[in-house]
Amino acid sequence: MAVREDRTSVLACVDDEARKQGVAPGMSTARALARCSHLAVLEKNPSAEESAMGWLIALGFGVSPRVEATAAGEVTVDLRGVKNLEEMAGQIADRADRAGIAIRVGISDTPERAQWASYGRSHLSHAVTDEGLFGGMGLHEIPLPAEILRRLREWGLTCLLEFVRFAKGAVASRLGPEGVLLWERMKGRRARLLTVIEEPPVFRREMELEHRVETLDQALFIIRRLLEEVCSSLLAAGKIARSLELFWRTEAKVEGGHGFALPEATARVTPLFAMIEAYLSGVRTEAALQLIGLEAEPGDPLPEQRDFFEISAKSPFQFQETVGRIQGFLGEEKVGVPVREPTHHPDACELVPASTRIQVEEGAMTYGKNLGPALRRFRPPRPIEVWCEEGRPVRCIWKRSSHRIQAVRGPWRISGDWWDPRYRWSQEEWDVEWGSQFFCRLVRVPSGKWRWEGVYD
Repeated sequence: MAVREDRTSVLACVDDEARKQGVAPGMSTARALARCSHLAVLEKNPSAEESAMGWLIALGFGVSPRVEATAAGEVTVDLRGVKNLEEMAGQIADRADRAGIAIRVGISDTPERAQWASYGRSHLSHAVTDEGLFGGMGLHEIPLPAEILRRLREWGLTCLLEFVRFAKGAVASRLGPEGVLLWERMKGRRARLLTVIEEPPVFRREMELEHRVETLDQALFIIRRLLEEVCSSLLAAGKIARSLELFWRTEAKVEGGHGFALPEATARVTPLFAMIEAYLSGVRTEAALQLIGLEAEPGDPLPEQRDFFEISAKSPFQFQETVGRIQGFLGEEKVGVPVREPTHHPDACELVPASTRIQVEEGAMTYGKNLGPALRRFRPPRPIEVWCEEGRPVRCIWKRSSHRIQAVRGPWRISGDWWDPRYRWSQEEWDVEWGSQFFCRLVRVPSGKWRWEGVYD
């Protein structure tokens, strides 16, 4: 990877294959290409580096609650209390392999020595002795101060272990306080406290778009990439997503988004992407997209005890995908499960988000004696003309046809919300019969108008 300093491109880091060809960090790009003509030089990508650093921090929190962002691309984790360090290191390596990210793990007794252990030739190094840490490690493999590095080379040293074996007095007389401080840190005699990250990691990824995104396929391609990064960070931290938030901003500076209440907590990309794709199939924006992002609410992957009195969907994500498609066509406010409101207003209900689990109400499965015929309501009620004699309905007109009311019961007067002028209501209900065995309910409101509210079975 190359960065530019004073108009000169230098290498910030190199991989193992480049090291074998004599290429080292800090070398100019021209010099590196002269040594290795087939060297692939990549420009620095701040967005990708930020994403990788977020993944690395999440990986650290998956191991310990004490994590320090030491430097760009480096995280230090306090492992005190971990019993099996080798097993833990293997789990870290497995998570990195699944994410497709190459990392180096160094374990030692102080933060500095752990950092130097990660510079070794092995991807996993666990050492607490001087020989295990610095044996066979060249001077260029650890970033040393330039003046100290120059003097060590003048002395003819080629291995860091030779420097560590010096006596403290010899180091002080030749290199001064700076050399003594470095020697004590390499010997593990001086350890620092970690600057712990106080807040847990945020599983959020967003992308500023350089080119116009106007089609659904273009947006889905970017969303898939962001979703893979979010899920990878979740798995690295040992977490799963309990909910997901999709957000965007258009070129007209109009922001939009949608929250997904997941039917089951997961960190699998395929079902989450299918749910997002189903929702976006019915979404249209007035301008091209300028920014797209995703954020997941993390949760612990603990087994969940199901309720015995509960009905669950066989395929929760397929159910949620279907609901998402319906919401995309009809709008979120028109899709849901009707739930009765705590009021005496007839047929008063609200829509709540559709859930993959339905709680069976107590007594819902009992079979008792029917109290009477069921009223099948019209939604919305139908306006109708009614003639009355002595305050009782005697004839009604529906679709220009006049019908004589043969029997009538009522009225039943009900009202509610009288304390609030905005929502107060009142009405009187009549059960009537017209035609041949045709029973229905008519309602008169305070304005004097009538409504046909439904029919009885």
